Amino acid sequence: MVVVAQLVRAPDCGSGGRRFEPGLPPKIKGLFFRPFFVSILSFKIIFTFDNNYFNSFTNPIKYYKMKNYLYIFSLLLATSLVAQSTTNLELEKQKLKLALTYNDKEVAASAMYSIISFEGDKSTYKDSLAYLYFNDAKYVSCFLITNDILKNNPENVDLLEMNAISVESMGALDKAIEVYSSLLAKTNNNYHAYKIAGLQVASKKLNEAYVSIKKADQLPDDGTIKVTFQVNKNFNQNVALKAAIAYLQGIIELNLEKPTEAKLSFMRAVNLFPDFVLAKSKLTTLENTEKKE
Repeated sequence: MVVVAQLVRAPDCGSGGRRFEPGLPPKIKGLFFRPFFVSILSFKIIFTFDNNYFNSFTNPIKYYKMKNYLYIFSLLLATSLVAQSTTNLELEKQKLKLALTYNDKEVAASAMYSIISFEGDKSTYKDSLAYLYFNDAKYVSCFLITNDILKNNPENVDLLEMNAISVESMGALDKAIEVYSSLLAKTNNNYHAYKIAGLQVASKKLNEAYVSIKKADQLPDDGTIKVTFQVNKNFNQNVALKAAIAYLQGIIELNLEKPTEAKLSFMRAVNLFPDFVLAKSKLTTLENTEKKE
């Protein structure tokens, strides 16, 4: 099982740790298409034999014996291919297990592609491949495969969130806002509203960001999510999401030239998280500005 942890970054709003658990390996399915095709082909040969070569046998008993042999051959061939397909699938699953054990991601991805080719387009190993790419920060591949899966399974919140993070990491901010908005509609999660606000700030859509951050502040908070802020080159600080929301609201208000409101937001951030270094710094700067005036 692949376990994924992702750090999502956006200007002035820190980064949030997200954790995903891939689904369990799927059951064997879709193995019989090729054998069935071969079997049909064999019966077509028998039918051709039946029509074209009957007259070449002067002894009808010999003809029916030959026809029976062909039926038996067709059945054995189809059975052999079913067994071979099953064996190959199991070998690929064993290879995948070993590759994950030894942290060989390239071999693991190769094995997953083989399993998907055996099981067909609806193989749930597509999900596992998406988690693998996400964990390895291969965001273009992760975006493409999650996009493909979501066409048939649009309600999968974990895959939708990976899709949003991948798009954001690719630098497509407007598309990321769109995907996070879809995610927020499904989850009503204050973190997703916070992410939208941060992306809108990065896109210079300050009025829209102000609406989004106020919505984030009004949504319920379970207290489990921490946001990481880079204080300097040597120090990162993990801050409670509720305090991070207040801080980002202050940043937006500063950019909208609302210093009084910004000061109240930074004060709220410090009250929620007393050691919040960046919020205290912004508060000090505003207070010094007031004294000079």
